[in-house]
Amino acid sequence: MNTTSLMDCYCFEYPPSSFKNPKSSLLDKKQSETNSSNSNLTGKNNLNSIEWFAFDPKEDFGRMGLGTTNTNWRLSTINEKYEFSPTYPSILGVPAKISDNTLRHIGRFRSKARIPALSYIHRTNQITITRSAQPMVGLKQNRSIQDEKLVEAIFTSSSAKSESGMFHLIMDARPKANSLAQTAMGAGTENSDNYLNSKVIYLGIENIHVVRDSLSKLFDACVSFDMAPVSRSSLDRSGWLRHIKSILNGTLLMVQHIHQYNLHCLLHCSDGWDRTAQISSLAQLCLDPYYRTIRGLCVLIEKEWISFGHKFKDRCGHLSKVSESINSDKQTNYPSPSWQQASKNLFGTAQKFFGNTFANTSPIVQSSTSLNVSSESITPNNAAPKEISPIFLQFLDCLYQIWIQFPTQFEFDEKLLEFLYVSINSCEFGNFLFNNEKELRQFQVQPQVGIDQSTRSVWTHIEQHKSQFLNPLYSPDQEINVEPSVDQSSNTAIIIGARGVMDKDKVLFPTCDKLIYWSHLYHLSYSTLESISNQDSIPNQPTSLPTLPVVFKQDSFQTVDMVTPKPTHPLEEPIVEMIDLQGNGF
Repeated sequence: MNTTSLMDCYCFEYPPSSFKNPKSSLLDKKQSETNSSNSNLTGKNNLNSIEWFAFDPKEDFGRMGLGTTNTNWRLSTINEKYEFSPTYPSILGVPAKISDNTLRHIGRFRSKARIPALSYIHRTNQITITRSAQPMVGLKQNRSIQDEKLVEAIFTSSSAKSESGMFHLIMDARPKANSLAQTAMGAGTENSDNYLNSKVIYLGIENIHVVRDSLSKLFDACVSFDMAPVSRSSLDRSGWLRHIKSILNGTLLMVQHIHQYNLHCLLHCSDGWDRTAQISSLAQLCLDPYYRTIRGLCVLIEKEWISFGHKFKDRCGHLSKVSESINSDKQTNYPSPSWQQASKNLFGTAQKFFGNTFANTSPIVQSSTSLNVSSESITPNNAAPKEISPIFLQFLDCLYQIWIQFPTQFEFDEKLLEFLYVSINSCEFGNFLFNNEKELRQFQVQPQVGIDQSTRSVWTHIEQHKSQFLNPLYSPDQEINVEPSVDQSSNTAIIIGARGVMDKDKVLFPTCDKLIYWSHLYHLSYSTLESISNQDSIPNQPTSLPTLPVVFKQDSFQTVDMVTPKPTHPLEEPIVEMIDLQGNGF
């Protein structure tokens, strides 16, 4: 499929009933006038936007107490027109004592003007998660007094007493060597000597190129779909679970410092839209039960991924060229053209990730004329092939690892995570087509007709089909029964999941020692896709179709470092055990 325009994406094949695709017909004058008066895209002014957009900064940060119980923070409109930082949200949470004029000075010191901005205020102690891009330090070790004052204001925004002898964290998600390489290019990381009561730590999470290669090796582990299950050695060689573990380690470290030690965390990687989004969103899922509801997860993803500028268009390769043989309608006989388009998008994503391996192993590709994937056949139109990487898939896998450890604490089940993965790569909805909030909100199919009027929202679909994603084990108010001999003042908690830990404040502390290979996702078939896709928009789908080329045959291995999930949830009854939480999780 050669997608040169977002208008070729699947979501425009079945727009809302009030909109007609301009490729087939134009809106009549009356409809145009109606759309013109209702397409402000400010979130709540448009009746359609009430459902289309899940995240409202005033509502979400207000839920955390900003502007009411917490007066140390304010919402700034410095980026209202996306001129200050085009890849940042229009509304930013910043310390109340820092003026917009000061923020403009700080923007010159941070990569792409992605200044430290608020992501989360913890409900028990008002400790925060803030995120940014790397500072432009360089070999000369440049400084910004304004940036240092901003970070100081962040670290002093709570009156909670921090753990003695410990420091607020500036978390660089990159390996230290990568940060040093960036220093030689004029960027780098902060010098803790210049930031009050702080410590810089490196999480060692690999970049998009290593992650892409890792998933490719995981795919290579299954040369053909008729072979034996993926072996332990092949899985180890791919390094996939090792990368998942490094992200969960960083998440656990952040959760412990915020909740146990009352220490603020400022998080960044290079530009702050890949690894930063992973750690920040996973930590909030662990810290706040609201984000473990279906509605809360929708809000979290739109806030941390879409609004803060994860590059979905580039990372998923929505505007990249793939082999034309995948476009051939002769390969398969689908009842629904729209379903065929979605399938092509999924094939295209797989081919961009896996290259030659995709061509050699896909049963659908093999049934057609020869397909030799080359650098020419995946030459992009708008996104470089090296920009493509399964970063959001990593996040979903990490969330699955936490979900499997705490089955009673999530309102949603595994099907919702699978649905999100399929939705992003099939381009079935308009939410995940762009690289940032500016592109999303300023996109116009026609004059005064924005994305919220020309496509359907994934959040609306999830809300309408909520019953399909409900977790039957969900019990958020489950009591924790502590044995009388336990010292309540010590750093102890209760295991209520397969191996994870939760304390009395419903804060989750996931373990990273044993990880599960998520076979059900990586073995998705067309019949599975049918059950988790939009039934209203894709009628009469086939009941038996070949296996997707992005998946693997079901395996049955079990090792010391991972366990294979059963068809049903592996936890029948909660395991209750005391465990010491002292330590940093590494």
